[in-house]
Amino acid sequence: MSAAVAAAILTLSVANPSRADSDGYYCVGSDYLAYQLRAGLSTGSVSGHVLRVVRFGSDGIQFAGEVVLEDFQPHKMVCGDKQVHIGGWSTRPVEYVVDISTPSGPSIAHVVSDPQRASQRTSLKNLGGWARSGSEVLPSTDRSHVFQLVVHESEERLGGEILHHKRSELLMIDADGQVVQRLALFEGHIVETID
Repeated sequence: MSAAVAAAILTLSVANPSRADSDGYYCVGSDYLAYQLRAGLSTGSVSGHVLRVVRFGSDGIQFAGEVVLEDFQPHKMVCGDKQVHIGGWSTRPVEYVVDISTPSGPSIAHVVSDPQRASQRTSLKNLGGWARSGSEVLPSTDRSHVFQLVVHESEERLGGEILHHKRSELLMIDADGQVVQRLALFEGHIVETID
């Protein structure tokens, strides 16, 4: 590991007192995206550790709600038709099963503390501080629009540091290629020291 990467990880962990080392893990289901955020890592208003759900389709992009989770480092996140499973480790193994099927918004169906379930890892995608710049077209039943997750990155040199700014947003694009709606999902930064 290079000294610059180690310094960036150290800076991120010092700036955030939580146990976790990253933010912005997500999964995609049928016409929705679920992602997790923590206070202190995103510049948006987040209280604690949350799982947010955003729905998209012919009615546009809509924030569907969030649930509060205990602080843990995610190792697993799976989006199903009616539930999101998110699990990992904090002081104990934990997996939340979040019901997303009701119009009133997501709710915690149950919490499992099973080491075997918590050790089952999935390949996690990231739209937060460790996300790579680029875009991903999300699957949708709306045939007249394209929904695209876009991660923007810029850098700023400040003395002996480089500030890596990240911003992720969900775009709704019409048949002419025009963005008709956008929703910011994450904004934050990582500090890298220059040796």
